Amino acid sequence: MIFRSRCCRLFGLNLGFALFMFGSAFAEDSALRHSGADLAVLEPVTVVGAAEERETGKSTLSEAQIKALPQGNGSINELLTTLPSVQASDMANTSLQGGEITPPHLSISGGRFYENNYVVDGIGNNSLLDPAASDPESIQNVPGHPQEMFLHNRLVDEITVYRSNISAEYGGFTGGVVDVKTKKPAAEFGGAVALRTTRDSWTRFHLDHDQEEDFENSNSSERQPRFRKYDGDVLLNLPLTERVGLLASYRRLYSQIPLRHFDRTRNQSRDMETYFLKYVYDISDRTTATVTYIETPFSEKRFRSEDRGSEIRNSWYTIDRGGYRLAGDLNHFFDLGELTVKGALRKSENTRQAPQHFYNWNVAPSGWPGEWDKDWGTDKYSKEGGYGDVQSSQAGENIELIFTFEPVRTGPVSHEIKLGYGFERLTGTYEREDQTHIYSLARNDASVNCGDNLLDCVDGQQYLWFRSVYEPDSVDETIDRHHLFIEDRLQFQRLTLRPGLRVARDNFMQNTDRDLRLAATYDLLGDGDTLLIAGVNRYHGQSLLTYKLSEAKKPYYTERRSKIAGTDFLGPWALVSQNRAFTRYSELKTPYSDELTFGVDQALLGGRLKVNYIERRGKDEFASQTSDRDAQGRTFTTLNNNGRSEHEEVGIEWERSWKKHYLALNATWQRTETSNENYRVGLEEEELMEQVYYHGDLINRIDLPRDDYNRAYVGNLVYSATLPHGFTFTNRTRYRSGYCSLEDTGADALGPNGEAVPVYAKFKQPESWLFDWVLDWRRDLYRKQGIQLSLEVYNVFNQKVKAGALDETYEMGRQVWAGMEYYF
Repeated sequence: MIFRSRCCRLFGLNLGFALFMFGSAFAEDSALRHSGADLAVLEPVTVVGAAEERETGKSTLSEAQIKALPQGNGSINELLTTLPSVQASDMANTSLQGGEITPPHLSISGGRFYENNYVVDGIGNNSLLDPAASDPESIQNVPGHPQEMFLHNRLVDEITVYRSNISAEYGGFTGGVVDVKTKKPAAEFGGAVALRTTRDSWTRFHLDHDQEEDFENSNSSERQPRFRKYDGDVLLNLPLTERVGLLASYRRLYSQIPLRHFDRTRNQSRDMETYFLKYVYDISDRTTATVTYIETPFSEKRFRSEDRGSEIRNSWYTIDRGGYRLAGDLNHFFDLGELTVKGALRKSENTRQAPQHFYNWNVAPSGWPGEWDKDWGTDKYSKEGGYGDVQSSQAGENIELIFTFEPVRTGPVSHEIKLGYGFERLTGTYEREDQTHIYSLARNDASVNCGDNLLDCVDGQQYLWFRSVYEPDSVDETIDRHHLFIEDRLQFQRLTLRPGLRVARDNFMQNTDRDLRLAATYDLLGDGDTLLIAGVNRYHGQSLLTYKLSEAKKPYYTERRSKIAGTDFLGPWALVSQNRAFTRYSELKTPYSDELTFGVDQALLGGRLKVNYIERRGKDEFASQTSDRDAQGRTFTTLNNNGRSEHEEVGIEWERSWKKHYLALNATWQRTETSNENYRVGLEEEELMEQVYYHGDLINRIDLPRDDYNRAYVGNLVYSATLPHGFTFTNRTRYRSGYCSLEDTGADALGPNGEAVPVYAKFKQPESWLFDWVLDWRRDLYRKQGIQLSLEVYNVFNQKVKAGALDETYEMGRQVWAGMEYYF
């Protein structure tokens, strides 16, 4: 009752605050209307651009809004959780890993986190390598991410998130589209130098009492009690002539994570850099050319440690991610319309550099003869080394042409037609340059003579007699993808229709995918104040390179050795077995989602109120399955189309700007059911209708609620104000309803026919209210030079919030970032 009373007070506080701001706005407007003051008359300004498409379900963050919001680690993804229909993972901001800087995964309109289409300046920013891979210590794989590059939000001019009635111009998604437009060079010389920082001493950690000692003495990156983060950048605008401009920027986000390693403090690190260069040439009043270069290297320096177990010597390794792109954009206005031509060369990588071999020694007992260099283990084993160098990369070439015709009329109907064609070639590679041995068993032997086997044997002590062998490997695969689209925006009196068709073809899955899109808007009263919106759409997703690259990887094999009979010397390695588990590529259908949407867009209280309903049905989604052993003892893991999903949501949003104030409110109710959380989860066809007990009810497995990204109610309130004396203030309030976590109890119950039925349990996690504040102070010093100081406080009231379904995991408590910027 105490908790709920507090929540009610917080809700009342926000509601009262919002009503107060509404009243203030109306009073200001009324005073202006009735005052006799003369208003300045401005010169006419001609603006060229397309009319706003209110039939599309979208939300936009402008440069001013981006600057006002809490920045966090500076990623675009962190900003997007402020928008409706966008949810981050419940594990995205835990108290256990405050030093991490990787952008969080996002679900948009119920899609899985890798089913979105990220676009930067019209070119895709999506990785098809293995976006769901997350284990940094996997033998064969490197962690992936849905995005190729991590772009800093200070380089962004505008972000638009499309979640329903999405134009035929966009494809390759079954979730949402995130369209990012980067900054252009300014007309005047200028720039900025900025630095932000936070650290563990400015952070409150929420932990269970029995976790505190392990946390404070951590030797694992799974628990990070200490960290320091530094986020610095420099930006420079260079107008070269009246028609030519250059924008250059460098940014670095660095995180230092001290951890215990062999009774010493050693620093792991995360390091993300951004090099940005944009050249814009206004060739004429009708023609503009743009060239952009972006490079975003990302490096993680880690050492291996077994959680609450033996530490691993000589185990430092580096994971490199990120990539680069060189893109060009030519825009020309003809009498008939506007032509845009885009092209890009790009490459990204997920790479690991690690010790070539791994050794699992026995701990040398007291009084044992021989060298005493294998005695560091805290259990019965002393471990060292790593799993060798592995590299996966994705290279792409893009070309896209879009022609937007000037509006034409056929009788009473006006048309705005848009045509487009695009080609993309993606080449994925996987490579292991050197042979790697993983030694798993050691034999104590006081008489062994190692001879030349000095790496895997200790004279008079022990030798390693069993190993797995991973041979050098090199694989590549190329996808050629084409797409065509046509779209017409028809206007007839109060009715607007936007039919569209998108056809896509690739040579990888050999599929031709056709997406029909239809959105409609009806102006109910003819004055633009009340719009009724509806739509029926199909969205096809993308293929993945993961299984095709894995298919060509050489299987590992195991070997053993022993001493040569009658001697103390070791014999040669002999084959024991060949791994019989394989990955096999199969041609599949492209996953797709069918959407039905209804909505209202209403002028209200000086702003626009949008209410919409979205229903989606996902079909042919990717899952995996493993076959039974064949006559040769082999098993095959393949990708299949057995995945399914269902999603419903109701969203409401309202925003308004007036004078020196900005207020935005949004709330979303949603329900998502998925057969599997990602493509790595095995799913046989018969499992779809397998029955389980859930919360006492007998249901089909496919009807189980989603494990993550599934808060039923999510709300956001953002208020920004320009205050006297150079201060600005922003409050972001986030509400998330209670979380129903899902757990397989491992128990069975009798079904209606006496069969064993798995039992799943439902655990309710509490709701949460979180407040984030930003306070900036800006002061001009000389002409256009000045400084800005910023203070960001997250979780202002230090709420203790459960993170997901794990009993001992909580979200981060109160955290402070401080920053300073010099602008000129």
